[in-house]
Amino acid sequence: MKNVSLALLLLTGVLAGCYGAPGYSTPPGYGTNCIPPANAALVYPSNNATGVLDNTMTVYIAVPSPLSSPGSQDTNVVGPPSYGSQLTGGFKAVSYGSIPTPNAVPGYANPQYYATTLGQTLTAATAFAVHWNDLNSACNSSTGASLLGSFTTQ
Repeated sequence: MKNVSLALLLLTGVLAGCYGAPGYSTPPGYGTNCIPPANAALVYPSNNATGVLDNTMTVYIAVPSPLSSPGSQDTNVVGPPSYGSQLTGGFKAVSYGSIPTPNAVPGYANPQYYATTLGQTLTAATAFAVHWNDLNSACNSSTGASLLGSFTTQ
């Protein structure tokens, strides 16, 4: 009985250390890795846009306040199985004037704009979803909390 109690105590300590201790990191692609700041918005291509140029290489977002470490966040652009998904580079702050038109303007004052770059062009006549992501976590359609918006190429 003592051995069982000791084993349970040790197992409880291990689980607490992994899942409840300060500094625990959610596995890539899940949890806090996939939650964008409140009111984060897909600006370009704008949410539900159609006819987006398939040579688009940059995704623009807006957030209500500056990101503390923009280079450690990015997006995961998810297409159909034939396209797969691709993680973009880290965010870089940009001015509103540098964003292509037509674009979306968030409904709050003083948005902070960021750009992130795709590594390859998009596929023509294809629907894509854009997910918030901590760099290289691969947040996607299975983690709906991360969805910033979607668009379709021409």
